[in-house]
Order: sequence, then C-alpha cells, then structure tokens
Amino acid sequence: MTTSILNYIGSKKSLLIFLDHVFNKEIIKEVNTKNMIFMDGFAGSGIVSKYFNRKYDLINHSNDLEYYSFVINYALLKCEYNDKIKNIIELCNNLELKSGLITENYSEEGKEKRLFWTIENSKKADAILFYLHNEHDSHNITDDELMFLKASLLSNLDKVANTASVYGAFLKNYKSASLKPLILEPIHNDTNIKNRELNKIFNEDVNNLTENNYDIIYLDPPYNGRQYSANYHPLNYVAKYDTNIEIYGKTGLIKNSNKSKYCISREVKKSFTDLINNLKAKYILLSYNNEGLMSSDEIKEILQNKGKTTLYKYKYKKFKSQKTQEDDNVFEYLYVCKVGKQGNYSIIELDSLT
Repeated sequence: MTTSILNYIGSKKSLLIFLDHVFNKEIIKEVNTKNMIFMDGFAGSGIVSKYFNRKYDLINHSNDLEYYSFVINYALLKCEYNDKIKNIIELCNNLELKSGLITENYSEEGKEKRLFWTIENSKKADAILFYLHNEHDSHNITDDELMFLKASLLSNLDKVANTASVYGAFLKNYKSASLKPLILEPIHNDTNIKNRELNKIFNEDVNNLTENNYDIIYLDPPYNGRQYSANYHPLNYVAKYDTNIEIYGKTGLIKNSNKSKYCISREVKKSFTDLINNLKAKYILLSYNNEGLMSSDEIKEILQNKGKTTLYKYKYKKFKSQKTQEDDNVFEYLYVCKVGKQGNYSIIELDSLT
C-alpha cells in the first residue's frame, strides 16, 4: 500500500514515530479508541491523518484552510482506489498535450514566463484537467473520483516542480527533477479506507470548528511567519482551475489569498487562546517547536488552563532548507493536554523512541 505526499514544509513524515509513541503512551493505554473522533486541525499534506486512519479504528476529521490541502485530505480519507480510477489514470497519461491555464500562468510559454513547470509538463497538466472537468460535467466521473484524480495530479506535479521545496518562487534554471516527464500516479492505492462514510473533511479556519465535539484533536499550526497560501499558491490554482482566479506579480500569487493569523506574531497568541478555550475535546495534542512564534511558556499557560498538560520534547535533524545555523538539530515539542483534568505541568525529554 503506497501513498504519495507533497514535499511539504513542516511535514510530520519523519516524526510520525514520535507522534505515535506519545499517542500510545498517553491515550491508547487509557481508552478504547474505537469510534472515537480524531480531528487533524491543520492537516497540510494529510500525512498524520492518513497514518492514524490506517493504524487505529478512529473516525477521522480533517481540516485545512488551503484548498489544495482540502482536496488531498479528501482523497486520502474519503476516496478509495479502484479499477475505474486505474483506467482513467492510464487514459490521462496518454492524452494529447493541451495549452491552458497552467501553461499560460506557470510555464515559460506564458506572458510572464514563469518557470514553475516545464512547458511539456504544464501542457500535460492542462490536458488532464480539461479532460477531468469535462468528464465530471458530463457526469462520467463522480465528485469523489474528481477529487481523487485532482489530488493525484497535485502530488505528481509537486514531484516535477521547478522550486526549492516551496513555491514562493521558481528557480531561474530548471533543476534535474523538474525536467522529468509528469506521470499521473494514484495518490494512494487503498481500496478499503476505514470509516470512509463517517470521515469528514473541512476547508475552514480551524477557529470556526469549535462547535463540534472531538475525542482527540491534533493541532500542528504554522510556527513562523511564512504563509502557506503564498508558499503553495500554484497548487491552489491547480486544485481550483478557475478562469476567475486573479493572479499577479513575478511568481503569480493569487489575489485575496488566505492570511492565517497563526503566521502573524501579533495575532497568533490570541487566536490560539481563543481556539483552545473554545474547543470541545477530551485530549488536545499540539505540535510546535522551539523556534516558533509562541514561546513554550505562553503555550504552557494556555493549555494548563484547559487541563493537565505534559510536554514531550524530541530532538531531531532540521529540514534541509532550515540549516542556517551550525547546530542542525531542533526540538520538536508535542504538548498533550487532558482536558478538564487537574495536575502539575511536566516535561519529558526523548533522545530516542526505543
């Protein structure tokens, strides 16, 4: 069973074993997780949601403010792979190239000569998107099938993007990976997604989802001032593929894009406080690190007011693009708050997970 994911800043792919270690230590041993609702509030590439969906018998809820993330998480948690999907993918890989919105706006063939993707890969993406939308409009493919195939295209376009991991800017010269041909492959080949009918996917500001009741909510908000809407704007464009979207500037930023308060130093503490105070959950898990906009003391105070809180600190290697200092290690923080419980704040440092 495979899953293709984005090369995503802040991805927890390398830290899943850490999250699972703490999950087992704090929660699994105390409760029966069957039919419990696990909410991933800042789902990003969906790596955490999919991991817990496969391993535990949880009802998964997933949310992210960015539309490309919504599409990907929907595909991971709601759309099963089947022979029809397989056949559509094979057909898409043999379509005649076609110039369209991606070619015009994100390749060097366009007026602005942006180099996010090669002309050939842009035209293949356009051909696929034209075909998928036409088939969907003709009711030959369902809503779920369209989401699965769009998510697959996003994942595979990311593999041949001419960027340095994020899309804030394109590279001046094509890197070797971007010269490889775009090949559409399924984002996953899971034919039996646990609780597929009960899983829910949201495309909201997480602070607007506090009316729901969750057993476990996992929060992995942005740590710094880099807005994901700017860092991944071409993926939002691909996911929406709408002629009404206005873009501007050298890199083709989308006008009126999202601005998360979790990326704004003067706003983040209030937003986080409001979120935690209003959440209805039994357990709150928060990923953060020692280089974030909020200090550990601020987070401690906010969470401890909600319930008994333990901070797990895990030392790991920095993401390659973050290695700007001599020390290439960073601490990942995972706070576990048992809502409504009383007890002293504690810190547990982990150098290994064995």
